[in-house]
Amino acid sequence: GATHLVPYSHKWTRAVNLKEKTVQVTMKSGSAVLWVGGMWHAGGANVSKDRERLALFISHNVGYLRQQENQVLSVPREVARQMPRKLQRLLGYKGGIWQIDFRDHLDFLRDGEVIHPSAKVAQKGWCKL
Repeated sequence: GATHLVPYSHKWTRAVNLKEKTVQVTMKSGSAVLWVGGMWHAGGANVSKDRERLALFISHNVGYLRQQENQVLSVPREVARQMPRKLQRLLGYKGGIWQIDFRDHLDFLRDGEVIHPSAKVAQKGWCKL
């Protein structure tokens, strides 16, 4: 069961009816589909008896918006520690208005060790100085 999309639903001002006509996106293994995040979509039923269907969902938002799933919490720290820094930042380990006590999330990957030697934290026990 391929993913179902409701074309142009991201532009609608009316409520979406659950019986809307959908387009099923059937693709070859390894293919990708992109759509605007506001478009109504649903996963089709996996009707194969002996095969799992794997999917990877990546969402990008402007920095001041929060994603639906908090990747910082859903990806175990021991896994995130092994990822390239660029991927760590895509997961949310970066500075911004959502920082924890004005600290970069990358600090928490290193069990509180301060990454930048010039950084200081007022609360004792939060980092190794």
